[in-house]
Amino acid sequence: MKKAKIILTIIATAAISSASLAFKANRVGNLFYINSINNQCVSATMLHYIADTIGGTSTTLASTQSVNIACPIITVRPYL
Repeated sequence: MKKAKIILTIIATAAISSASLAFKANRVGNLFYINSINNQCVSATMLHYIADTIGGTSTTLASTQSVNIACPIITVRPYL
């Protein structure tokens, strides 16, 4: 019985620490490109949003790829 308690404690500790690391990793920003001074979509920035193809909460002039024209309007949603 004592071995079972130790094993369950180890499993619970591993689950809690894994969940907290996964939550922290989800809060790291994604790389988006925004318009530069020359109105080209080449300036990299980290934003706490993800592109949403289903119907996000806001639209912004940004891109997930660098392009030599102005950034298109994409729909994004914040990390929750």
